[in-house]
Amino acid sequence: MEYERVLHGRFADAEGVYEAYVGIEKGKIAKISGNELKGRDFISILQPHYVFPAFIDAHVHLREPGWEQKETFATGSVAALNGGVKTLLDMPNLPEPIDTLERLESKIARAQGMPVDIRHFAMATNAGEIKKMAQLVVGYKIYTAKSTGDSVMSWGAIEKASSVIASIDKPATFHCEDESLFTSASRHSDARPRESEILAIEKALGIVEKTGVKANIAHVSTEEGARLCREAEVMHEVTPHHVFFTKEQESPLLKMNPPLREKKDCDALLRALREGNCMLATDHAPHMLVEKQGANPPSGVPGLDTYGLFVSWLLKEKWVSPRAIAKVTSHNAAKFFGLPGGRIEEGAPAAFTVIGTEGNTTVHNSGVKTKCGWTPFDGITMPGKVMHVI
Repeated sequence: MEYERVLHGRFADAEGVYEAYVGIEKGKIAKISGNELKGRDFISILQPHYVFPAFIDAHVHLREPGWEQKETFATGSVAALNGGVKTLLDMPNLPEPIDTLERLESKIARAQGMPVDIRHFAMATNAGEIKKMAQLVVGYKIYTAKSTGDSVMSWGAIEKASSVIASIDKPATFHCEDESLFTSASRHSDARPRESEILAIEKALGIVEKTGVKANIAHVSTEEGARLCREAEVMHEVTPHHVFFTKEQESPLLKMNPPLREKKDCDALLRALREGNCMLATDHAPHMLVEKQGANPPSGVPGLDTYGLFVSWLLKEKWVSPRAIAKVTSHNAAKFFGLPGGRIEEGAPAAFTVIGTEGNTTVHNSGVKTKCGWTPFDGITMPGKVMHVI
């Protein structure tokens, strides 16, 4: 049989690494073989490149509608492809929070026709609208503390919303910090201390156990937080910036919620990635440089452009296995959120990210595609490169 396209290379998925020929028909994987297949279009991607299931970023803020000066669906999509990411799960904390069916439908319409697959979260703040939005959302976002936007919920409201979300069999992503432990310290990492995350995760896990809601703990930043999620067998996210940078490097540009932590926390998050039971998510949160360099810089850093380079850094410098990479970059998110992709098997979508592990790439602000025009990795040399999104 002759296929529309045959892709030959070293594939890496949640099952392991293997050389194969993949026959593609009508956007789907039709055949996987150890023997050569015939194709009208034949692409051979040789070692030392890895062909992964196309990356999924389970936590981004594309800022539209309302903050288009920071990012748009169009510019965020190009930044995603620049970083090797094909699917984006977009958060709802906008100037007009996505907490009604009407606002959700309007936002979805604006995101149509983009070169990447954009899925949408809704806020859990409007209890009467949760069920109405169920068929259109990938999940619901719950803030236990104020961050960008004003959508913080009380613990009582969180429990009620979680019960509703559980009843419709949808997941919830929890931003876990407890405001009762915030301080007035001038240093951001001290003002929102590690204990605030730990306490909030403990409370959230209690609600998860009580309500049965399917939960993901966003951007875990502490060793204790990662341990709590692992012991409870609850999904959680690890961000590149919480692994790569420490609180000693904290600056206006490296201000985010939760803040940077200590080296021991970076090491614990790296262990979580090696174990492969979390999701690598950027929490892509672009702000303009003029804002970040101002007197009271907002929290958040962009991360889509550098997703694939961070993956190569994990592979080459931190010895995270290709199998674990496939799990944290696509397989786990696809399984958790019920998305297509995340696997290389017959019948699955023919969407792949190719990472080259030879050579180096120096990151520069001038090379990013995000509308905000900067990256916290500016000037840093990373191993390898993002070769293709197929």
